[in-house]
Amino acid sequence: MLKTRSLNTLKTYSIQYVNLDEGNHQYTYIVDNAFIELFNTSAFYEVNIKVDLQLLKHNTIITLLFNMTGHIVTDCDVCLEKLKVPLAVTKSVLVKPT
Repeated sequence: MLKTRSLNTLKTYSIQYVNLDEGNHQYTYIVDNAFIELFNTSAFYEVNIKVDLQLLKHNTIITLLFNMTGHIVTDCDVCLEKLKVPLAVTKSVLVKPT
C-alpha cells in the first residue's frame, strides 16, 4: 500500500501528457531506495536504476520507450545472502489514452 505522504513525491515521476505537443519528449528518472520505500516493500536492500524515457506522442497513441540500467540488491533465492543484481532493460509500451 502506498504511503499517504508520498503522493507529492510521486509527482516527480508524473507526466502531464495531455498538455504535450505531438512529437518526441525525453525524460530521465533515478529510481532509488527512496522511491522503493514509497511502496512499503522489503524485497530490496538497495536500488539504483537510471531510467531514460522517450515519449512519442501521436494523435491517438503514445509510445513509451524505456531504457533502464543499474542494479538492485536483494536476497539470493538459494543461499539467502545479499546479492547484487545488475539490471539492463529496454522496454516499449503503447498507450491509448481514453
